[in-house]
Amino acid sequence: MGPTSMPSVPLMGLCTVTAAFLHFFFLASFCWVLTEAWQSYLAVIGKMRSRLIRKRFLCLGWGLPALVVAVSVGFTRARGYGTASYCWLSLEGGLLYAFVGPAAVIVLVNMLIGIVVFNKLMSRDGISDKSKKQRAG
Repeated sequence: MGPTSMPSVPLMGLCTVTAAFLHFFFLASFCWVLTEAWQSYLAVIGKMRSRLIRKRFLCLGWGLPALVVAVSVGFTRARGYGTASYCWLSLEGGLLYAFVGPAAVIVLVNMLIGIVVFNKLMSRDGISDKSKKQRAG
């Protein structure tokens, strides 16, 4: 296979699957960081209900990326997942925004949660429980 020839169909299929999995797992890593920020916020305000929160975290961490990738694959019919040069989202057709958009929103929300948590911790009454204050320093 020469440098200008197109890869065979099985290789393109493997590249498409690889790109879809990369899309999913990269978005999942951003979503799991968001769950950590959310958990930090809940810990600071003192509202931790483990069973319900764990289910929501699982839905956010795995479900949201799966939904984004499923919608992206459905709308594009997997065109744009992988090119002749690389196994990632194509720059043509705007499919890359199916990753950049959600990732940017998650980063923004993480920053906002971080600011709220920091302000809450730095405020005079940031930690209401005296035993927690002593443990925190």
